[in-house]
Amino acid sequence: MNKLSESNKAKLYDFLCLFEREISSQFGVFDINSPKLQKFLDEKSILIGRLNKKDTKKKSQFKYFVLYDDDKPKGSKEKGNDSVHNLLRHIRNAIAHGLVVAENRQKLSIKDKTKNGRLTLEGKIPNRLFYELLEALLSTRNNKTH
Repeated sequence: MNKLSESNKAKLYDFLCLFEREISSQFGVFDINSPKLQKFLDEKSILIGRLNKKDTKKKSQFKYFVLYDDDKPKGSKEKGNDSVHNLLRHIRNAIAHGLVVAENRQKLSIKDKTKNGRLTLEGKIPNRLFYELLEALLSTRNNKTH
C-alpha cells in the first residue's frame, strides 16, 4: 500500500474489517441493478464492468472505471450471481494484498490478481470517489438482511 496517506490506510483497513465481519457471508443480497447505484455511476461517469475486451474498450467513454472478474466464488452454492458482492470481494483482496496504490494525492489505482498472476480487478478512480463508490455499492444491500 505504498504512497497511501494514513487516512487512506485507516479507511481501507476499516473496509477490510467490515468485509470480514459482515459482507463476506452476505453473497446474494446486493443488487448491481439498483436504480440508486446506476444513477450514481451515471452522474459520476464511472464504468463498472467486466474484465473483457468489450468493457475494456468502453472505459475510454467514462472518466473512471472499475473492471472485474464477475464469476461466482468457487464452492458457492447460491443460486444466481451477486455482482456487487463479487466486486466488493475483489476490492477486499486488492486491499489485503497491498494492490491499492495512490497514483497521486487524488487518484487510486486498484488491482487484484489470482495466485497465478491473472488480473481479476483493475480500476482507476479518485480517492474521495472510491469511498463514495463503496458506500453506493453497500447501499444496494437488501434491507431484510442487516
